Amino acid sequence: MTSMQQIYKINMSRISDIKKRALIRTLKIFGITIVIMITARYFSVNHDVLIGDLWLLPFIIAILSFLVYRAIGKLAKIYETLEIRLTDVGVERKAETWGYKIVKWPDIQIKQNRNGTIEVYDKNISAFNRKMYGTGWIQIEPEIENVDLLMTQIHQRTLL
Repeated sequence: MTSMQQIYKINMSRISDIKKRALIRTLKIFGITIVIMITARYFSVNHDVLIGDLWLLPFIIAILSFLVYRAIGKLAKIYETLEIRLTDVGVERKAETWGYKIVKWPDIQIKQNRNGTIEVYDKNISAFNRKMYGTGWIQIEPEIENVDLLMTQIHQRTLL
């Protein structure tokens, strides 16, 4: 049997797309959180106190913006080291600080989302455990080089 190993990396000319998607996802979470906190505070205190608290909001937003900016910069550095490998055993993901993941060929299910991300997951692990603990689940960004070839090879290998 011949040894198969294909390595796919992120197309670095498209890293800004990954940053933009991460920023939008983060802003949605922060926006919802801030609305919930203000609403909860509105119903729990005197309105004069609430107006005083709102003066803090620009400072909180500034601090969160700085933290998000730094986190997205670190995320881009991690994506520079990302490798998706197709081996004889299965689909592997390696990246600096993210560690190593593998989904073996006999257990693979694959799903392509509307936003272009590809989910390779182990059909023997529950959806809850996959999402909660990250085991048996590899998410591949659409900015990966040769994404069509990658999908074709995974589909061909899972049909064997």
